[in-house]
Amino acid sequence: MSQLFIPSSPDSSQHDSQKHTSNLSFVASTSQVVHLAESVAAITSVSSQALMILNECGITFYAEYNHILNVQLTIDASLFSSFSLSDGQESQNCPNRELRLGVDLQLVGDALAAAAATTLPRARNGQKGASMAESVMCYIKYYGEGSPLLVEFEDRLMSEVIEFDTFYYEHEYPYDAQPTQNEQASELLVNHERVALEIILKSDVLANLLADLQQLNTQELHLYASNLRPRGKVVATNQLNFLSKGAIGYLKLSYPNAKTMLEKLDTFRLANGSMTETSDSIVTSFNFLPFLRIIKAVRLSSRCKMMKDLSGVFSVQLLCRNTQVSNYPGTLITFNMLEMATGTDDFGQLRNTDINTLFDDEVYQQIKEIDPANDRALDPQEDVIPHIELSHAGPLSYASFKMTGEGQSGSANGTEASTKRRKVNDQIPNHNPDHNADHDNDHDFTTVGGAVEIPLFL
Repeated sequence: MSQLFIPSSPDSSQHDSQKHTSNLSFVASTSQVVHLAESVAAITSVSSQALMILNECGITFYAEYNHILNVQLTIDASLFSSFSLSDGQESQNCPNRELRLGVDLQLVGDALAAAAATTLPRARNGQKGASMAESVMCYIKYYGEGSPLLVEFEDRLMSEVIEFDTFYYEHEYPYDAQPTQNEQASELLVNHERVALEIILKSDVLANLLADLQQLNTQELHLYASNLRPRGKVVATNQLNFLSKGAIGYLKLSYPNAKTMLEKLDTFRLANGSMTETSDSIVTSFNFLPFLRIIKAVRLSSRCKMMKDLSGVFSVQLLCRNTQVSNYPGTLITFNMLEMATGTDDFGQLRNTDINTLFDDEVYQQIKEIDPANDRALDPQEDVIPHIELSHAGPLSYASFKMTGEGQSGSANGTEASTKRRKVNDQIPNHNPDHNADHDNDHDFTTVGGAVEIPLFL
């Protein structure tokens, strides 16, 4: 049976990873209730329970989903008008003091959203015009182990205090001090020394792209990034394509490669024990439903940074600005997720190996219509199918479609039918195996099908 509160005994080995100080208390206040509500609501899609960390730098929320996705929300202390973390002894200054507690993130987010709704302009006494926005102060208080988390909202009319139960959060916090050589590193953190892909882009375009992928009922998402020089061009161009696999097949959505939209796209490879920058193309694949959990945070953010390491961990860092506070550096939301395996399936067959060439424009070939009689390119509007006029109109039957034998070639109808067949056969190219191979290449017809390309326009 799990314990509701953290035991006060400091020698409990099972709580070593979740450091705490029993005599610490925390008090903070801010008027930026809307930004708090939007930030917390952006990560509730990952999990309803989260680890809340209170320290001198600010407030941090950490949540995890099925050991394949985690999120960290960092709110800087400069967002608050007052921010205090004390232990009752003002003479001692310890910069590493912090409090850790488990909270129901869904309930906290609902309370913040309800308070943020009261700040919106609204009409009074049935008047048509809306009044000025209300100012709501939010106070967050926590008085140590065993006490609830207190969130108080106060405006010019009333004050409301909400108590939230706190509990021990059982998941490990991966952002603690790095493990030693004998310890195993966390599987859901990007190894910055082994980063293979780094991308910086605008979040508003990415949010629209994810919404389109959702409407297309995407099941698997393949992210194709390349900074190679295209064939026939002198300057290399960055390409970022989102390939959707669903019930209707594959579709490609191209992210704009303008410098203002796609600010950075760098690829790296391992050489001599270290990562060196190179020009390459990288494909990473995801199950789309867990990946879609970032869409609320993407809509809230202004810039996005994506990273992928060699171990298959993909990170999405989102910077959320708040224009109402001039000196606020921004709220940082970081998602870490595991990519889908792209090796072999249960039967040993390769899969997802041709994703990068599925929509490659250089593979496409222009389809030409060839007249086999004189090997010349025809006008697309010219009729290349021979027109045969029947000499007589008779009732359609199975016998009328049978090929006449050589014994009937002497009759008038047989002679005319043989002549018609010879004219049609003259239009068919010769596929004799002894025919020149170079001439056969002129009659190769290429068809493109099974994939739809949808470019993304602003």
